[in-house]
Amino acid sequence: MTQKKRTFVLFHHAAPFAVTRWTNLYFKTEKLGCIGDIIGGPIQGQFGNWVKDIAMPSPRQHFTHTWYWRKSENSEQDNHIKELGNALQLGTRTELKNLLNEIPAFTLLDESSPYRQR
Repeated sequence: MTQKKRTFVLFHHAAPFAVTRWTNLYFKTEKLGCIGDIIGGPIQGQFGNWVKDIAMPSPRQHFTHTWYWRKSENSEQDNHIKELGNALQLGTRTELKNLLNEIPAFTLLDESSPYRQR
């Protein structure tokens, strides 16, 4: 009986970020930082072109660093909630279901898979 030499592959700790696409939402600041989010801001210059910076108008006339997930009193000002949904691609369910009908998942399975329809 022959012994096979085993190898072990270990990826770099940052490897998952090689396929990560980053959407950075931030509230624009006004009036010397009293309105908007002085902590947030554009970061594409520091982290690279794969970061998509989206500047949003402040939903209220105060400091808004903790307002990214809050709805405002006026729903017309909830642009930040809509942008968050777009960044998370929450509206893709119908598109994915239609694609699944066109390309059934079993076509991606190996011929020997017990889950493949015959």
